[in-house]
Amino acid sequence: LFMTPTTALAERKAAKKSPVALVKWGVVGTGTFAGTGTTHRQLPAGAYIGHDPAWFGGLRLRLGEGAVGTAAQRRSGLIIPDYREWPNQLPAIAKHLPSGPVLVQPLLYQDRLVGAITLTRREADPPFTDQDAEALSLFAAQAAIAIENARLHAGVMAHAEQLALLNT
Repeated sequence: LFMTPTTALAERKAAKKSPVALVKWGVVGTGTFAGTGTTHRQLPAGAYIGHDPAWFGGLRLRLGEGAVGTAAQRRSGLIIPDYREWPNQLPAIAKHLPSGPVLVQPLLYQDRLVGAITLTRREADPPFTDQDAEALSLFAAQAAIAIENARLHAGVMAHAEQLALLNT
């Protein structure tokens, strides 16, 4: 199924759906860079779809490095018409991506970087638009909250486990 970003936003607003309509945009690959290894200087690869785990799973990108690091460092989304033609591309990543558009959005929680999300399309697919970037930023805001809530929950559970051990 293919859904234009404008249609996806209208559908989401009308039906009050979550922003998961993003997966209907003709995206061939997506990845997140977030998790326990995320620091103010490095972003480890997290979940991914459409990419070879042999190379994607071990990626760690520094701020300012490639599309993900650039968006994270700037703390703003990035639309790239063709990653392989982008002057700041990383050759090690470009050789694994299909030629085509890339959209990157940092995951920010209260102005703190918790990760980044990327979407890729094939060269024959339409480029990402400002409306796509806006929709992904809405999704990224919700994802950042979910990541922070999971981190807080894990901390509370670890503390509860420590307290239970002390009470036995």
